[in-house]
Amino acid sequence: MMMKDHLKDYLYMLRVERNLSPNSIKSYEYDIIGYLKYLKTKDLHCLDDISEEHIQSFIRSQNEKNKSPTTISRYASAIRGYHLFLTMEGFLKENPSLRIETPKKPKRLPNVLSEDDVDTIIEKIDCWGYDLGKRDKAIIEILYSCGLRVTELCNFSLNDILPADHELIRVFGKGSKERYVPLMGRAKKALSDYIDNNRPSLVRKRKINNVFLSTNGRPLTRIGINKMIDSRTDWMVNKYEAKVDGKVVEIEEPKRKDGKYTAVTIILDKDF
Repeated sequence: MMMKDHLKDYLYMLRVERNLSPNSIKSYEYDIIGYLKYLKTKDLHCLDDISEEHIQSFIRSQNEKNKSPTTISRYASAIRGYHLFLTMEGFLKENPSLRIETPKKPKRLPNVLSEDDVDTIIEKIDCWGYDLGKRDKAIIEILYSCGLRVTELCNFSLNDILPADHELIRVFGKGSKERYVPLMGRAKKALSDYIDNNRPSLVRKRKINNVFLSTNGRPLTRIGINKMIDSRTDWMVNKYEAKVDGKVVEIEEPKRKDGKYTAVTIILDKDF
């Protein structure tokens, strides 16, 4: 069998049987293609010729490139899954990945935004000086108050705002798992303000149900939302001066801008 034989079958299995998200499937595909390209540099062109030593050699090569333990573990997971699939389906007689060793991922607590940090961003967000303040305020309020992932927010649709007083939203998480989250207080007000006063000018005549849109009227991407949050945090919390006079002040330990981690941390801190 040639190197890329059955790769599409494996990715199809991840989507249909394991119900993985498109982002997860792309990550698996990227990792496996990188692995197969490496094997070709070692003059290996058939899956049947791959041995445990070849896999360990690939893992060592990633370590020599100073890849993080998390990245190397992700590669190893993708390789194990691919070879397991090939063996279970009868495409390979033996699984060469059964005993591969990978570095243990360090366990670290994320350095999240504090409650004061979030309040500072929300209070000053309209001082940014452009007309997307209502959108960005709604995004940060929902990430903070509802504990959503950024990817979940990207997929958040007008149809997911339930009609009963708009105090409940439907969220589709990893594996398309559906859950319902309360939407009240400042988050509800900010979302209504954005939908009524800001979103119409973004969507114009397009038929798009995604709640949060970019300046060109397209659904916001995960990268777009993360860049916005990074800019807000650096300007208002981390005290970067690049936004003001072109000077950048380095900080030793930047705050993490993950809405879900921040929400969970603050809730636990308050013993809710």
